[in-house]
Amino acid sequence: MFDFSGKTVGEIRKAAREHAKLVRTTYKALTIPVNPVAVARAMGASVFIAELGDDVYGMLINDDAGPNIYIDRDQPAVRQRFTCAHEVGHLYSHLGDTRTFVDARSDEGRGTASEIYANEFAAELLMPEEELRTRIDPNLSDLDQYSENSRLAREFDVSLSALVYRRKLLNV
Repeated sequence: MFDFSGKTVGEIRKAAREHAKLVRTTYKALTIPVNPVAVARAMGASVFIAELGDDVYGMLINDDAGPNIYIDRDQPAVRQRFTCAHEVGHLYSHLGDTRTFVDARSDEGRGTASEIYANEFAAELLMPEEELRTRIDPNLSDLDQYSENSRLAREFDVSLSALVYRRKLLNV
């Protein structure tokens, strides 16, 4: 289990990126786009698409049979992929923990260390920094960058907003 206490946001993000790289290597998730469901299953989790209600993207529930990841069926496929990767982040950072994690659309819990970690983990799992950097043309105009972002979002199978936010955080 990862201890978040006393860690800065930067330290949490760095740990999440390192852990996502380790997971990609360990579970052979090296091709783009990464399949987060396959990664979750390789880690021993069952993954379900279900009706979760108006305010829930996904959740991780641990029971006697093992970890179960639930993803809201009413979300676009790219959101479902990010949610699954996010829950894999919770699974990895809380190995051996029996707590349930519910990821709501509301702001509740969004800025907690655990949520920052899971979001960064998901971003690194789905859009690995090394892969992203090799696919970016640094000499593009703003208009061409929009086209490039759209292309990259398709290649990584993520939403355009997730891709743009990832680039902003990585300053690329």
